[in-house]
Amino acid sequence: MLPFGINELPHFQAEDPVKSTVRVGKETYTMATYPTGVRLLVQDGEIRMLLVREGYEGASSQGLKIGSVVHEVLARYGSPTRQVELTQGHSWGYEAQRIAFQLRDGKVISWLLF
Repeated sequence: MLPFGINELPHFQAEDPVKSTVRVGKETYTMATYPTGVRLLVQDGEIRMLLVREGYEGASSQGLKIGSVVHEVLARYGSPTRQVELTQGHSWGYEAQRIAFQLRDGKVISWLLF
């Protein structure tokens, strides 16, 4: 769970999100997509996952932004604890920091906090 609830969102909630209901197994979540490039997965008022993608102008806790290059990820977060090859790129997960970066063509295209 992330360190803030749905009513304590940081600055990206300037506009109302598009909301939908998502089922994962037996669990039901609300998906909230903001025009600022942020997508949230929420259950019972608590944020379970936060994804940022193109359009998001902020940075990760270590200063990475959409478009940062691979060597910046390695310099700031070290070697990933999990690597997954995707059809169009890679996903690098950092369990201790609870963050995963999606990389394409050597650049960050999105990341998620879990």
